[in-house]
Amino acid sequence: MDSPPRIIVGILSCQKTGDRKRAVEATWLRDLPQRNVVAYFLVGRPGQPAELAGNTLYLDSPDTYLGLSEKVIAFLEYAHAHLDYDYIFKCDDDTYVDFVELSEVPYRDSDYTVGQFVALNLPRYRKWLLEKGLEWNPKQDEFMQMAGRFPFGGEGYFVSRRAVEAVVAWHRSLSIDVLPSPSEDIVIAGILKSSGIEARVVPALAGQRADVVRPWSIARDRAFATIHPVSPFEMRMIHWRRRWWVGCVYVSVQGLRFVRRNLIRWLRNVRRSG
Repeated sequence: MDSPPRIIVGILSCQKTGDRKRAVEATWLRDLPQRNVVAYFLVGRPGQPAELAGNTLYLDSPDTYLGLSEKVIAFLEYAHAHLDYDYIFKCDDDTYVDFVELSEVPYRDSDYTVGQFVALNLPRYRKWLLEKGLEWNPKQDEFMQMAGRFPFGGEGYFVSRRAVEAVVAWHRSLSIDVLPSPSEDIVIAGILKSSGIEARVVPALAGQRADVVRPWSIARDRAFATIHPVSPFEMRMIHWRRRWWVGCVYVSVQGLRFVRRNLIRWLRNVRRSG
């Protein structure tokens, strides 16, 4: 029997989102398979060398939203140089991950597995950059020409060792100090595409499942591996609801409602026939 692939989970975080980190630790992080999966929170610490401290990987990168591209590439470079893995799964700290479903995702069939493509409005994106005080870099056009769409990264994606090596090689050959975009999903997709690695879409990673945080959806729609974005409260609520006994209670309640509804219909029919 083949041994399971070694997976590193990189959870994009920062020093300001301790509440999210605690919610992840209290919920889905407890369900990680101990044999082949290890997870690290990715936190920027510019000007200082990379360091592993418990479940946190401090990186010599910005710890800001506009520095996400640098942080993710710094993480991939660190993993490539210091960690043993076959695949890396990257997600955000406001993403709920169901590892039972994630293990069923066919990520081994591709070097780059994502949940969905998002349409990219170039004029709006350029305006957003200007509002953030960033100038449009001509090299960004190379990363934007992807049929007007790109894989959304917050909900999580898989990259193989080959894909990580492609990112590391591209970054080492970069002749400029500033990355083409502050959006890490656009940068990673662009690097891999320029290296001949196309994204494969698996809907289970799409993450857009707002229905599971509604009170009436305790046991419905389990065919997802990630949910994004969710608050710390929603993360705990989702985790609690996915326990087997909660599902049994929910099914029992639905069964009682079904019996009650049909009993009322039967009584009405009896009255009408009488």
